[in-house]
Amino acid sequence: MAKSQYATRTCVNCGIRKIQPQMHQKSIYVETGQSKPRFNSGIIVGSMLDDARSKRSLNKAIFGSGSRTYKRKRLVWLCGDCKNKYKGQGGNGNEHGWRFFVFWFVIVPIVIMWAISE
Repeated sequence: MAKSQYATRTCVNCGIRKIQPQMHQKSIYVETGQSKPRFNSGIIVGSMLDDARSKRSLNKAIFGSGSRTYKRKRLVWLCGDCKNKYKGQGGNGNEHGWRFFVFWFVIVPIVIMWAISE
């Protein structure tokens, strides 16, 4: 039997191995790490001495969410059966868009109206 001319790929969802023309490539986002705002004694001392940058850093560390999730794009191979079913683990990089909308356009106006009415 002659050896195939095509590379063999493995489906990331079901694990089946087929030649490359029978597989489909999809890009997904994978979380690679997180960062959070720093909070140390230098920021506290600087804010006590009325340093604007230290005050801003202190406010971000205490009141702001400031954390960030780092993602990278990863290419995966899927068979014909799995190509429409596979959701991946990362999404499109904008999973928290609805939270932003709800906070700024629903919760904040309610709080402002409540504060004005009192």
